[in-house]
Amino acid sequence: MLVPAIKYKDELNEKFVDLLYSEEMYCFSGYNRSTPYVACKDDKDDMIYPIYEYAIINKSNELVGYVKYCIDISTDAASIMGVISFSDNDLTVAVDVYKLFNKLIDHRRVEWKAVEGCKAIPAYIYLCKKHKGMYFRHYDVFKDASGNFRDSYEFEILKYTTGRR
Repeated sequence: MLVPAIKYKDELNEKFVDLLYSEEMYCFSGYNRSTPYVACKDDKDDMIYPIYEYAIINKSNELVGYVKYCIDISTDAASIMGVISFSDNDLTVAVDVYKLFNKLIDHRRVEWKAVEGCKAIPAYIYLCKKHKGMYFRHYDVFKDASGNFRDSYEFEILKYTTGRR
C-alpha cells in the first residue's frame, strides 16, 4: 500500500542511512543522483514539477519500500525518480509500483532510468514492450565503488495522440 512518505520520514531516512554505499542504494540513486533521504517537500513549493514520495507498506504494516516520482504538468510527463525495496522476500513493492505505473501511463509520457544491477530491469523491459515503449542501454556510464563500470538504461513510453507511430 502506498502511503505518503512524510508519515514514515524518520524510519525511511534510517533505512537509507543503513543502505548507504550498498548495492541497493547504488541502484536507487546511481543514475539519477536522487537524494538518499526523504525530502517530503510540499507540492506547492514547485507547481511545475511536483514531487511525490510514498512509503510502501505491506499487509503487516511494515515499511518495505519507497517510490519517488514527479509530474511535469507543462508537458504532461511522469518521471519515476527512484524505487527501492527494503525486503527481498516481499512482493508488495513490485505490486504497488506496478499499480502506480498503470496510473502514470495515462500521462502523455512516462520515463524512468535504471543502473545495471537493478533487479527490476527485466520487468522494465517487459513493460516497455507491452506498452510499445522504448529503452536504451548506455554502456560503461558509471563507475561503482569497486571501480567497475556499469551500464545505464533509459526507458520511455509515449502515448501518441497524433497517430505518428
